[in-house]
Amino acid sequence: MDAACAHGGAAWVRIGPRGLRTLTAADASAYGPLVSETPQAPHDPSLEGALRRTLQPWTRRRVIVGAGLAGLTVLLGFRACAPRVSTEARPGLPSLTGTQLAIFERLFALMIPTRLGALVPVANVPVLANADAAVARLTPEVRLLLQRAMLAFDLGAIVTSGEGTRFINLGDDAAAAYLSQWQHGGEIRRAAYGGMRQVVMLSYYSDPAAWVPLSYDGPVTESRGIVRLGHAPLPEV
Repeated sequence: MDAACAHGGAAWVRIGPRGLRTLTAADASAYGPLVSETPQAPHDPSLEGALRRTLQPWTRRRVIVGAGLAGLTVLLGFRACAPRVSTEARPGLPSLTGTQLAIFERLFALMIPTRLGALVPVANVPVLANADAAVARLTPEVRLLLQRAMLAFDLGAIVTSGEGTRFINLGDDAAAAYLSQWQHGGEIRRAAYGGMRQVVMLSYYSDPAAWVPLSYDGPVTESRGIVRLGHAPLPEV
């Protein structure tokens, strides 16, 4: 159960003029394990750098969620907080909590246009395993920024979606409209949207299972035997 709903099924969440109060490890416990307690996989500098740049606004001590939330105090009751979508952790996916997995499941359905018939269905690509592995490769600092963004994104739907419930419990149309609010919103919202989208796109399009309709046969370093230089500097002319 989310930290905001831990006291008898109802709790006050204050969203003042300066935005959500500082998100502590205790606040975000349902949205991700304490980064210091999670073993770190080998570092991925490409995703790390992209997320660090995109989520930079979330490094502020107090995160401003948006003008639409300013000055509001919301009472979260059982109806809003009780998860209708399963938020149980899943075996084999140690880096993401059940809530984060539920968020990403909705995001994959909304962000990958497989409904048009030109792409491999998301269900046929191990996107959640890929997302879990991608998050495991992040440094604790960037992983916490993503965790903060996902927490605010999920709970923010209670206030601004018009449905009075979390993002993971919204219907398809309401979820798409709410996601669009963050895609086209202020700096903080766009940063959260962009960070989550980077993980989603990497998790789908980097998997060989998704390549066939794209006429892509993999990295040229493998298909043509080109030696990888990693992040070595380019030769000077």
